[in-house]
Amino acid sequence: QSAMKCPLLVGGFAFSADLNDTRSLGPWSGYPDGYLWMPEILVQTAPYSSTGEGAATATVALGINGFSSWEGVEAHALRLLDGLKSLSKEKKMSGHSPRYFIGDENGEIGDIETRNKEADARDSWVSLVQKAVDSIRRQEFSKVVLARFQEMTRSHKLKIGVALSRLLRKYPDCHTFMANLPHRGSFFGASPERLVKREGKSLETTALAGTKPRQASETFEALSSQLLNSQKDLEEHKLVVDEIKSTLEPLCDRLEVPERP
Repeated sequence: QSAMKCPLLVGGFAFSADLNDTRSLGPWSGYPDGYLWMPEILVQTAPYSSTGEGAATATVALGINGFSSWEGVEAHALRLLDGLKSLSKEKKMSGHSPRYFIGDENGEIGDIETRNKEADARDSWVSLVQKAVDSIRRQEFSKVVLARFQEMTRSHKLKIGVALSRLLRKYPDCHTFMANLPHRGSFFGASPERLVKREGKSLETTALAGTKPRQASETFEALSSQLLNSQKDLEEHKLVVDEIKSTLEPLCDRLEVPERP
């Protein structure tokens, strides 16, 4: 039996609802605090067994206002499913990834031109890091997570399916996502973090902090050991754990927090 549950809502939320002023400019202009929708077709794939057998479930969600009868709703749903069957026959499933639905990773992305000047971008970044360090020394913050964006143009329209396929291949252990907001554009990427997992009254989340460059010759075990024995990374991890704990504690009857990562 499959553990898949449907239907599902798809969407995203801003890091903070207090950032309206900063989102009025730059790449996040026009994005709301939160946006959720129900896909017309939702395909969920179950993990494959050692024999290569697996299963997929397709859920069709339709608004009935545009139809004059239930027969019309049913006919439209069947047409959507027939199109999905044709696609699955053309491109056989491989593994438990839905990659075959979104495009060929070998497709053309197009020539990309970066608008930011490298020297200017570096100087701006170094200055921002210095401001963050100074703020921490003044004890205004315990931890600062810096981010930057790079603006690029393409020679022709970006094929989202190609980009998503490449992300799935390059980052198989991450959560690959894409949200297409009407009149605003597409937001996609691959993140190692999942905000929350909720089942019934139980909620699970992850504190992810501490990073280290990985050399080609280093094993995963050796790198893990270095991070777990790094005082700097353990302190950084604790800051994240404490923040999550203080946020969830008033909302939970019981909270379980591991002593070490």
